Amino acid sequence: YYNTQGMLYTEAMSYRQQFPLAPFFPLYPSPEAWNEHRRVDRLEYEAIMDHNEAVFHEQYGAFEAQRRAQE
Repeated sequence: YYNTQGMLYTEAMSYRQQFPLAPFFPLYPSPEAWNEHRRVDRLEYEAIMDHNEAVFHEQYGAFEAQRRAQE
């Protein structure tokens, strides 16, 4: 949970008030444009997660190989 009384939270909320997020419309002028954005965003996210999973398995494999070598 957030410490809503803390300095970092207060600063973040102040920043959000000063610089609000850009609206989705008219950036995406139609439901089709919005859905295309979501599709591309999902593909990019999946690519990042696939890469992260490969890195994890590479690192874990190296750890396991080292552990087995020490047995």
